[in-house]
Amino acid sequence: LSSKFLQDKHRAELTLMVEMGKRAEIEALYSHGFDFLGKYMARK
Repeated sequence: LSSKFLQDKHRAELTLMVEMGKRAEIEALYSHGFDFLGKYMARK
């Protein structure tokens, strides 16, 4: 996943998820498509 396409606030949230060991959640979200991941991040 290339975080350079995300807005700064979404990139920070994604970084936090990675640091907290939530890679499996990120991969599950990404498997539904990059757009789905972006929408999920926007809702948080």
